[in-house]
Amino acid sequence: MKLPTSLTTVTPLSKILALIIFVSLPLVCFILGVNYGVSLGTFNIKYNTVSSTNSSFPTKGVVVTSSQSSTSSLICGITNCHGVDVTCGNVTEQFACTAMYALGDKCRQYVSCQTTNGTCEKVVDPRYTSCVSCVQKCNTNFPNDPVGASSCESRCQ
Repeated sequence: MKLPTSLTTVTPLSKILALIIFVSLPLVCFILGVNYGVSLGTFNIKYNTVSSTNSSFPTKGVVVTSSQSSTSSLICGITNCHGVDVTCGNVTEQFACTAMYALGDKCRQYVSCQTTNGTCEKVVDPRYTSCVSCVQKCNTNFPNDPVGASSCESRCQ
């Protein structure tokens, strides 16, 4: 079945209409989706700035709270995102860290948090201390060279 040429001919008007639809349709759908999500009232998003004492750059994480699930019990977990200084505390909100890597993040695999006698405490593997020491040496040896410091950190155990 062959369509008439009047329906398949590209004209300046058809180009303009295609451009308007191409730009406006995703924007309209995005705005409708955001308004629908807000109208549900399920999730609130806020930004939380967490700064480490060993880092000169604050790091941002996103805290997502759900209004449907409310728990009053202690949920013990890590409350900061990056660096060698790990803090534990009550994590009643889900916390998502940024993907930005910071010096010392490799050492965080040797630390966890657990509830002991009703308090949230840091549990440190012996490898954490040696890893932190190595990372601090890397930071000292490569003060203005993030690539060198990161390369040095990759050799820390």
